[in-house]
Amino acid sequence: MIDFDRETWIYLLIIAAVITYFLWNKGSASRLRKHKKNKNFRMRYLARKKKKKAG
Repeated sequence: MIDFDRETWIYLLIIAAVITYFLWNKGSASRLRKHKKNKNFRMRYLARKKKKKAG
């Protein structure tokens, strides 16, 4: 196995943490975007349904 010194391990851990953070946020952002899109669609659908029912 490759023998790294303490400083190299710290740098590798920081890089791994940053990559994990960005991947986690990418997934969260896409889930939030999808949820917002579905919510807007439901609101428009209900508004059209209500307008049709009233008219």
